[in-house]
Amino acid sequence: MIYFDYSATTPVDNKVLNAFCEASKSFIGNANSLHTLGVKCRNQLSQDSKEILKNLNLDENEYEIIYTSGASEANNLAIKGYVERFTTDKRIITTSFEHPSVTAPIGYLQNKGYQIDFVSTNKKGLVDLTSLEKLITDKTILVSIVSVNSEIGIKQPITEIAQLLKKYPQIIFHCDVTQSMGKVEENWGKIDMMSFSAHKFYGVKGVGALIKKKEIKLIPQIHGGTSTSKYRSGTPFHPLVHSMAYALKLATENFIERYQKTKEMNEYLINELSKISQIRINSNEYAIPHIVNFSILGKDSVEIVEYLSQKEIYISNHTACSSKQTMSLAVYHLTGDKELALSSVRVSLAHLTTSTEIDALINAIKEMVN
Repeated sequence: MIYFDYSATTPVDNKVLNAFCEASKSFIGNANSLHTLGVKCRNQLSQDSKEILKNLNLDENEYEIIYTSGASEANNLAIKGYVERFTTDKRIITTSFEHPSVTAPIGYLQNKGYQIDFVSTNKKGLVDLTSLEKLITDKTILVSIVSVNSEIGIKQPITEIAQLLKKYPQIIFHCDVTQSMGKVEENWGKIDMMSFSAHKFYGVKGVGALIKKKEIKLIPQIHGGTSTSKYRSGTPFHPLVHSMAYALKLATENFIERYQKTKEMNEYLINELSKISQIRINSNEYAIPHIVNFSILGKDSVEIVEYLSQKEIYISNHTACSSKQTMSLAVYHLTGDKELALSSVRVSLAHLTTSTEIDALINAIKEMVN
């Protein structure tokens, strides 16, 4: 088996899995309980939260964590939970490159009457800061822009966007950072709200978080029962949180080594792909090395994925949350070329990727096009 779908999900690190199992055994109490076992669990949850904020260089006095089932829930809580506090004459600014868990709640709000403005991007897919500022009015209350696009890997200038938005104190800046965690270095303290999932950085599936500034108020999306936050009801899932904190710690400590290995594999892959005349590479110099999007002219993206899958080489045609879609909207928005969008696939790399695996992929592609 050769795995090239790390952007959809990563394999759980054995150390992280052990941390999950140990926490499940050691902390059997409900963190909401008043007895000693509950207090023990609650104290460890608090320590895990401090560890997460520390590894993101966020001030625990300024930020709080709302634990969720993943980034999709976190995005919904951030967007709907914040915007629905206001009347429907308010406006939201976003991009055409967002994940479905951002576009869907924004579409939901649009159907309720809220106004949506789409910021322009340049030819490289980067947010145009001049366009962004022109869209801002006194009715604008939220800007939601993804840190790294999950299909083509383009990293947005988040720090520059945040600095611009600081001029408008009525605006909250939300960022889906799911594809950034453990992959890029960023000043997360410039962002008001950020969403992510543990399974994107070698954690266990089923846990994520919305980290926000404490003064930001939200309408809960799940009601009933107490938890670690007033914004999300339900029994605290401590073993998952503990394992996520540990996964983030490992990602932070090993960032440079993991990044350099991935970058080497990225350069090798792109060099080999460039030798095949039927291939057009869609990812550009602003893409993180973990994502390489390319099109094979004359082939359908689903056909490519299925062909390689039969050879136990696993890639994707676009983000897993929109896998039934045949055309990559991100590629289409970037290139304006429908043929490229219909024939595009995504290869996700990691520090676990080897040149031998890339050679097998290249040979399989050559067989297919010939």
